[in-house]
Amino acid sequence: MNQHISTILLLLIPAVAGGIVALTNSTKVNEFSERLEGWTRRRQGIVSAKKGFFWKWIVHPPLRVIVKLCDWTDSLAHRGLKNGIRIAAALYILGFWLLLLIYAFMFVLALICVAVGLVIALWIVGHMLGDKSESNAPAWSPRTKGSNEDQDNMSKKSEASISFSIRIVNDKGEGVSGVRVYVQYNVFGGSATDETDDGGWAHFTQVGFDEMIMQRTTLKEIGVKGTTIAKDVTVNNGDTLSYTLPHTFWG
Repeated sequence: MNQHISTILLLLIPAVAGGIVALTNSTKVNEFSERLEGWTRRRQGIVSAKKGFFWKWIVHPPLRVIVKLCDWTDSLAHRGLKNGIRIAAALYILGFWLLLLIYAFMFVLALICVAVGLVIALWIVGHMLGDKSESNAPAWSPRTKGSNEDQDNMSKKSEASISFSIRIVNDKGEGVSGVRVYVQYNVFGGSATDETDDGGWAHFTQVGFDEMIMQRTTLKEIGVKGTTIAKDVTVNNGDTLSYTLPHTFWG
């Protein structure tokens, strides 16, 4: 109740002030009011020539309305009534414009707060989603000694090999040197060639990928000088084979 009374009294102040000026019709008050009118007209002319948001949209609108009001009341003959109306109307105009500016400022401030709140909320949500995705990502454990050992074992397996030797001898049991001996491994093993040394030995090594498998291999063919001397021979790692070729072979 008291708030409504205060609001009504506040709204009545400009009207009461204008009514007092009109009723008293004091010369000093009228002269002061007319000086204010002249100052307002001059300020309105100066402000209208300025550029910028503040001068064009904040200061100039109320001054322009007050000047138009003064032009409208110039035709009144009673000085007290004329100046009373000007004072009351100017106070209402300035009060309304100030209230409008306050509400506009609050509206803009609210928009800024909402925008800042949205940015913060989006940042928090993005941060939470980022943490969640990181927590769901597979954890990569550092390489330990065990993993190094596994890798070493795999490396050993990749380097697994089988070695064997083939000796070529003549009828007298003597090793024949300088003879090119070739072996054809199984379908996927390829072939190899070696020349016998002074003792008649040719040495071969087959590299594989599994240590267990490379303990034994099958030689699809063994040949000397383009002639097959043995087929489908199974050898173990470290085996030695010997083949005696008659003197007619050397022709």
